[in-house]
Amino acid sequence: MNQPRWQSVDSFTDGGGLSDLDRSVLVAGVSFQRFQSSTSGRALLLPAQPVAEGKIPGIASTDAPADAGELLFLDPADGVSAVSLLGALGGRARAVRVALPRGADPSGLTPESGRVIFSSGSDSPVVYDLFRSVDPGTLKLKGQRDLSKLGEDSDVLEQRSKWFQAREGRSE
Repeated sequence: MNQPRWQSVDSFTDGGGLSDLDRSVLVAGVSFQRFQSSTSGRALLLPAQPVAEGKIPGIASTDAPADAGELLFLDPADGVSAVSLLGALGGRARAVRVALPRGADPSGLTPESGRVIFSSGSDSPVVYDLFRSVDPGTLKLKGQRDLSKLGEDSDVLEQRSKWFQAREGRSE
């Protein structure tokens, strides 16, 4: 099975998973990132501090690790998807904690202390347990030239490279 490729998006194209959480974060005015995968997966990456401070309606956290800088929510929620997105984030992923609902497959992740509870009001609250990469030290720190911008295909990067070479009077 191929791992999904993730790209940053401005909005999700339709309803579906994470929509209620997305709306709550927007209402709170908290800065966050949305990601969509090549396999129709979705993810929200939120700063951990506003969650811990109760600034996002319907969401609360307990006992989150002090070094958690961001929280990652996925749909579908599983460790394989989380690990692929963490890999795309590079060294930044070391401070990310993955929030998986109880019963989700945490393959590739290590349990952390803490949990997040989200209630959209109409449904029963969802309890998310926190996880991190199995070995955050192995997440590759990518240099700027090694990191393609999320959402850019390799052919776009190749075309850009050729354009710069032509501008400089060099050819391949």
